[in-house]
Amino acid sequence: MSLEQCSDNRNVAQTLSRGLELLKHLAAADEDMGVRELARTLTLSPPMVQRLLNTLAAHGFVEQTPQTRKYAIGHRAFMVGRAYLAAGGVVDAALPVLRSLVDATELNAYVGEIRDAHALYLLVLQSKGPIAVRAVPGERTLLHTTAMGKALLLDMAPEAVAKLIGRGPLEAKTARSITAMSALLADLVAARASGVTISDEENLPGVFSAGAPLSDADGNVVAAVSFACPAAMADASARANICRQVKQVATQISRRLGAAQ
Repeated sequence: MSLEQCSDNRNVAQTLSRGLELLKHLAAADEDMGVRELARTLTLSPPMVQRLLNTLAAHGFVEQTPQTRKYAIGHRAFMVGRAYLAAGGVVDAALPVLRSLVDATELNAYVGEIRDAHALYLLVLQSKGPIAVRAVPGERTLLHTTAMGKALLLDMAPEAVAKLIGRGPLEAKTARSITAMSALLADLVAARASGVTISDEENLPGVFSAGAPLSDADGNVVAAVSFACPAAMADASARANICRQVKQVATQISRRLGAAQ
């Protein structure tokens, strides 16, 4: 391979990397973004960002709002995301079970899997309750502060947990977050007895959540489900009921995934 070909390959790889970074920033943004705003965020020149946007728009990965001339994620990116979600079958198995429950309660529901030492949201369902959903599918969250994340760790050996997320001190999201690995492992040991994990204002102030693992036909934990509600509205009786519900739902979804539970 000639030096010129090597240089061309590096340029193509760099352009692709910049385009993917641009998509990630648009996906994480709360609102549409303009060329100059993206240029500042990515530390690129506005002309470079405009060229990237033009190419991505031509293929449907970004779309421009005519009124503001700003950009947002396009339909083609959604199709890629849907293909990822469909590949594992977890969303298809969970959605009908969770939809009926969420429609009948004030519980928000979440499904996620482990991805790069985090919990990755696969499904997020908003109820009629007072908690506004902040997470979106594709977003990552901490494993040790969320009920969903703890459920994903539930069947892992202590050394595997420490290797995955580090020995600590662990990141704190609230004053009630577990930051010591020894405390997290003790929490997981206690949760194994019931098969249900709990996050009591450990990830978001004022939010109580309960989670349970989802298993496939081979008995492997492939994902987890969790429910969330305002901590102030959940007394001891309500919390016990939420824990029962999440365990029952996890069993239903796991059966749909082929588990023999």
